Amino acid sequence: MKNYLLSPRVEIIEDSGSSYVIHHNTGFVLELSSELLEFLKFIQEQRNRKEVITFITEQSSNEEDPKKILEYITQLLESYSLI
Repeated sequence: MKNYLLSPRVEIIEDSGSSYVIHHNTGFVLELSSELLEFLKFIQEQRNRKEVITFITEQSSNEEDPKKILEYITQLLESYSLI
């Protein structure tokens, strides 16, 4: 089992091929896709808003609206004080 601390309250746990994010204050648990796990590890390493925005924009497909995705994700990350 591997653990990654994203913030004092948010932790990623990898166990038996599955990955989860846990918010310790609320008890919220979410199973992560491999893409989301990769993204959260990137955030853990960078913690730089500009780098995160670049990563999201580069990962967006032509069918998706990167601005909407970017706005949603950055608001979510900022609300958890991750960026």
